[in-house]
Order: sequence, then structure tokens, then C-alpha cells
Amino acid sequence: MYQSGDIKAHTIIQNHILEQIRSGELTVGNQLPSERALAKQFNTSRTSVREALRTLEAVGIVQTRLGSGTYITDKATSTDIESMAVDLDTQSSPFDVIEARLCIEPFLTRLAAVRGTTGEIEYLEHCITEAMVPKSSSQETILNFEHWDGEFHLAIAKMARNQPLITLATSLHSVRTEKLWGSMKQMSLAVEGRMEHYAAQHKSIYRAIKDHRPSVAAQAATEHLKVIQHNLLESPD
Repeated sequence: MYQSGDIKAHTIIQNHILEQIRSGELTVGNQLPSERALAKQFNTSRTSVREALRTLEAVGIVQTRLGSGTYITDKATSTDIESMAVDLDTQSSPFDVIEARLCIEPFLTRLAAVRGTTGEIEYLEHCITEAMVPKSSSQETILNFEHWDGEFHLAIAKMARNQPLITLATSLHSVRTEKLWGSMKQMSLAVEGRMEHYAAQHKSIYRAIKDHRPSVAAQAATEHLKVIQHNLLESPD
């Protein structure tokens, strides 16, 4: 696999594409090589390629067209590219965030099923209900869901009553305010039926916590996060 010090493969691919745009080798409308070709070029997995392409798509540098390929957008001009590059350099990778969440949230959910109070469990149900309240526009509906989705997961972390883990979970939660996470999550949630699917998974987690079934709750949390991870890698088209 292609490695360069501590830099992950998807970051190397992103930087390579950005440099090609800066040099003029890639211009507006140009098609990128296929995922398979990029994976071969950088001797890495197609998952790493998808991470790079979805991240570039989230900041508006490329657009993936179903059945056609990935293209440089008209936003990738010399005046815009540097500010986009700063976003990529200074903000957390959503894929790294999900990886970290998979490490700690199932265990937090297990603890919540053991330690959660009646009032705290009722608040989880409140979060699920509020997340699915229709708003006046699709954009507002997505933003509302994202807010209550965050409240749901943060509430579970607090129910665990383990301060070091709560600190980690709160730090990960703060990434939701970053532009890169917001753009990528909004693209994902815009897919038809996705919010309903996540709400159903939240209900499974909630029921397991309410019934004080820690192993079931942890497994439900793991499955939910793996679905999010998979969906973030998908093209929104």
C-alpha cells in the first residue's frame, strides 16, 4: 500500500488532484481516472480512493455522475481552490471521525443500557421523535435531523457516566460544526429514505437501552455506525 510517513492514502490522493488543478493539468470539466485506475496508481484500496473523492465532492471540487465518472467542477478555479484546500487541511476527516466513533460508541451504548435513568431514556425517545418532525424545506429537515441525531448520540455518551469517555465523545461531537462534516452529512442525508433508515436504527438502540440489554445495544450501535460509514463512501447520485 502507498504510504508517506504519517499521511493517509486518501489525503495523498486529494493533494495530488489539488496539485494537478493548480498546475493546470486538470481543468474544469476534465474527467478523473476511474476509482480502479486511481487505486492502482497509488497502490491503495478503492475505499481510500472513495474517501478522497467524497471529500473533494463535499467541498465542491469534483462531482460524481452516476454511470459516467468524476469530473472537475467550475468551482475549482484558482481563486477558490486555496480556500477549499485550507478546509481540507484544517478540518477533521469525516471518515476518521466515524472510525473513532466505532471504537468508543458501542461501549458507551453498552454502559448506557446499564446505567441510564428513566428520565435519560425518555430523552432518547424525545430525540428520535424530534428528529423526524417535518420542516418547511428539505434543507431545514436535514439540519433538524442532524441536530437531533447529534443530541441522541451525545445523550447516550453522558448516560455512560465515564468522564474520560464522555470527553472523547464530546470532542467527536464538536466535529459536527465543521463545514466538511456538515457538507458530507447533508449530501448523505439527502438520499431518499436515509433519515428514515437511521431513525429506525436509533429506535433499535433506544429499545435495547430501555430494556437494559447492553450486548444488544452495543451491537445495534455498531451496526448503525457501519451503515453511516458505508453511506458516506457512496456517491450522492
